[in-house]
Amino acid sequence: MGGAGTGGAGRGGAGTGGAGTGGSAGSAGSAGSGTCGVFSMSCDLYGNMGCPIGHKCAMAATAGQTICECAGTPRHGEPCTTTATGDTCAAGAVCLEDHKCWKFCRDSGDCISATPTGGICDLQLSGTNIMVCSSATTNCSPILPATAGCNTGTGCYYVGPEDRTACISVGTKAAGETCTFGNECVPGYICIGTTATDVVCRQMCRAGRDADCSGAQRCVTIQGSTLYGVCI
Repeated sequence: MGGAGTGGAGRGGAGTGGAGTGGSAGSAGSAGSGTCGVFSMSCDLYGNMGCPIGHKCAMAATAGQTICECAGTPRHGEPCTTTATGDTCAAGAVCLEDHKCWKFCRDSGDCISATPTGGICDLQLSGTNIMVCSSATTNCSPILPATAGCNTGTGCYYVGPEDRTACISVGTKAAGETCTFGNECVPGYICIGTTATDVVCRQMCRAGRDADCSGAQRCVTIQGSTLYGVCI
């Protein structure tokens, strides 16, 4: 499956980009077999309509097409794995590269039940027009050490727009390493580029506070933000 982003993975030019790519499906089976399998058929990703009992609507390997595959039980934000025939997420969600389930959405109303503390429909799977709910927002600080207010194993990341932040499972990539989604970086950093070809983990900073950055770097405000920037 593709990579999830925090408020858009792999942001480019201090603007928000799309989340990771959509997933790949297994081989097609025959509908009506009475067993759980993968069926090539048109269905509704959001309402899970059009699939047999025990199945869920999922994205096919071919862009713009859907399939029905076995439904799992993990819901939005819960750990998941990919399988030979899809993933382990419940109906209405997809497992992305951060190994978490992300709920499909048409608007933020679809995210209320999944993320009651504030998630909204603002992450786009790159290469598609399919949206997923962002993580529930919190009042944590994405500035180093970016862990206050978050549970063990999670860090505070900027998920924007409107300067929203969220506690999300931490990444391992350090400053300057190439990345594709926001929380692939260690806490205190964000996946962002000054051009489309230099998307790397960069240190977060408070807008206008060059002192937050090291050496000769300065804090450049992220497009659409009034509170945060990145050290460049």
